[in-house]
Amino acid sequence: MTKFVLETHPEPEAVQYISSYGFGDIKEMTLLYQQWQALASDPDLDRRFGGQFTLHELGAAVTGSFYGTKAEFDATGIPARFPVSKSNASINYQATDWLADVEHQAEDAALFLSDTPAAFVAKSLAFRQEDMLSNDSIASLFAHIQSADRGTPLWFLIVDVAGGATRDIPINATSYLHRDKIMFAQAYGIGLPVLTQATRDFVAGIMSTIRSSLATGTELTTYAGYVDPDLANAQEQYWGSNLPRLMDIKVKWDPRDVFHNPQSVRPAKK
Repeated sequence: MTKFVLETHPEPEAVQYISSYGFGDIKEMTLLYQQWQALASDPDLDRRFGGQFTLHELGAAVTGSFYGTKAEFDATGIPARFPVSKSNASINYQATDWLADVEHQAEDAALFLSDTPAAFVAKSLAFRQEDMLSNDSIASLFAHIQSADRGTPLWFLIVDVAGGATRDIPINATSYLHRDKIMFAQAYGIGLPVLTQATRDFVAGIMSTIRSSLATGTELTTYAGYVDPDLANAQEQYWGSNLPRLMDIKVKWDPRDVFHNPQSVRPAKK
């Protein structure tokens, strides 16, 4: 790649938000996620809104940004639809600008990821509108999380809002398969001090519980940026219907597979 052409846009105002919840009983946490899923999967959700639901050992948090003014954010009706529970501590909003919001997210990433090496396991799934979990499936998911041997106090289940302007581009226009997705879920388990089989099983159980709750024949894909070395059919999971075209491109520009990793696109066989 030798040249980039960029179209810039005026910096928007922004609203940062966070809503924190203590880990209540299983019914309460199930209800919280039901409310979050209803908001995140709304086909009419304002595309200026981005956020995530993060579940962890001590509770949950809904965080993210809205690119617009606080008045515009309020007018969307989104704040009134935030999950509510008995243990809801508070919902905090902070009006800011675009650059400050980027700075804030960079700080969060640095604190979250840290620079301390640690063994971890991670798995993810991508959801279309028709893949949303039923209330019974959500209850089964949280029952697994509550009862399983997690093997570590440092684990997360993160569900991100997707879609928006990303969906304006056809799936086959680029290598990115997930333009029809509206949510991503990532489960992480970090070894303290070592990664145990219990933690591996716990994270795998989150994903298998989700998969088992879907209609027969439904196959959830995942994003190549969330690398999972245990995937049996990684290329199909990452690139789906775009894979044959990518393999043809690969055989033209890198027929000897110089740019290679264990899950990368392979050259098409001629």
